[in-house]
Amino acid sequence: MNTAADPGSVGILIALSLEASALAGVGALHPGVPIATGACGGRQLLISGMGAARAREGVRTLRALGLRRVLNVGFAGGLHEGCRTGALYMPHQIRAGQGDTIILDDRDWWCELRTTLQSCGEQPLAGSLYSAASPLSAPGPRHAAHCAWQVDLVDMEGYAVADEALTLGMEVALLKVILDQWNSQLPPCVLQCVDPWGRPRWLEFIPDLLYHPRQCLQLWPLLCALRVARLRLRRLGRVLGNRAAGCRDGAGVSASPDAGRR
Repeated sequence: MNTAADPGSVGILIALSLEASALAGVGALHPGVPIATGACGGRQLLISGMGAARAREGVRTLRALGLRRVLNVGFAGGLHEGCRTGALYMPHQIRAGQGDTIILDDRDWWCELRTTLQSCGEQPLAGSLYSAASPLSAPGPRHAAHCAWQVDLVDMEGYAVADEALTLGMEVALLKVILDQWNSQLPPCVLQCVDPWGRPRWLEFIPDLLYHPRQCLQLWPLLCALRVARLRLRRLGRVLGNRAAGCRDGAGVSASPDAGRR
């Protein structure tokens, strides 16, 4: 199967260094600096860091390079028992904390990308994504978000990426791999002792873990889930590197960048 795509038209935006290394299969990636990686078909890959503000800045950086499409790839948390670690989602709807909603599955590039992924053997689930202002680290808040918004998975950047891309007249799609399931409890050391790109600050991380050794009971399941999610991202990276993210240059451009907003 051949793609007559222009890989330069698509930029890949990722929040965490760990996600980028898993997707691209390389270790030396510099946050905030766009690089063209052959592992992703020659496309520009940018590690934005966590949170909405950094995500928006990342989209603007990719747009300044002349890119017309942004693909946001990374981990997400599950919000109900049907969301299993390693499952791949291509959200068709993204919600923010104030109830703002962006619909993506009525946009040409989203549909074309999904069809291409399916032809490559991928079967992404089209769920609803909730973008929270801060991590939902315990089962209680996750269950509450699921009940309040009828959403399947959660991150912190997806809504900001989609909203900024549409504002700038770009096409946008998201691919999310479930890391932690709805009943997971994230240890405080993971939330408090990492930098904005998800890298451990070891001088804080290790003492915190030693001072609160019970966190190890929460950390071990997370590490096991991380192994599964990283392997799933790596498999996705091989697909994107071969063909999936580069639909035909000029295809899938909707008449209005605001068409998907609600």
